[in-house]
Amino acid sequence: MPMPISFAPPSIKSLGEIDTADDSYGGEPVVLQGVVSGKSQGGWGGENDDYEVHCFSFVAWRQDDGAIVNHELTVLRAVPPEFDYWDDFPKHSIQKIRALLSSDRTRAIFKEALPPQGQDKELEAISTGLQNPVSIETKRHGTLKLDRSINRFVGKTKWSKKSVDISLDASNEKLAEKAIATAEILWSSQAKWKNEIEALAATELLDLKNDSWLQEGETALTKKKFITAMSLTSISIDSDGSFTFFFNDGDLFWGHMIIVSGDPGKGPTEAKIGG
Repeated sequence: MPMPISFAPPSIKSLGEIDTADDSYGGEPVVLQGVVSGKSQGGWGGENDDYEVHCFSFVAWRQDDGAIVNHELTVLRAVPPEFDYWDDFPKHSIQKIRALLSSDRTRAIFKEALPPQGQDKELEAISTGLQNPVSIETKRHGTLKLDRSINRFVGKTKWSKKSVDISLDASNEKLAEKAIATAEILWSSQAKWKNEIEALAATELLDLKNDSWLQEGETALTKKKFITAMSLTSISIDSDGSFTFFFNDGDLFWGHMIIVSGDPGKGPTEAKIGG
């Protein structure tokens, strides 16, 4: 496999300009070796038209021959416009790079890829562990499997007798337990939560539908017809206990998703369209 390219945008004076966040960087690049995260990689336009930014991360890494660092390191890399970079740093692979390292050691700006020298048994063990399947068992929702690309436990469950997708925050075991506790609150009183969530969606979005999203010849909808058109597809629960319900809009908003969020304490608090 060819080495990933390095690219210096002609419009910038220093690599530090690639990161627009308020981070400070050392003057000289350092050598870093790490395990590429299984999370989805990103990309966006640069500050100028002559480059784009490729973003990936190391889930564990070391500087030179130092100790393993087990907090995530975000890596920003300048690439030519419209360059196909998605396969340059495969997930769970071990990569060696030269980069500027931020003073808080949470971000790095890629300068060049380096060939690995010999084996790194510690990083290889971490890489192997990341590729092993991980799941949790729940009484109500069965087996939920870790999807490392989004760092969530995912699976199928029943809501009001309908099969829907469920996803729980997987940042760590303790936070996953909190998400499961929220799920138990929701499922133990499904009828109550179903009515409140659907009612908020209709209350918040019905006027928008009738004022701006009626198709030619379509008459204004009632709340009942609005709710009937909605169809739940998935439920997401985060580490802080908050939840989000995603509905197929039944063409109410021409294919846009209806999204209702809230938490067990305050109930459903926001309804919007998206996607």
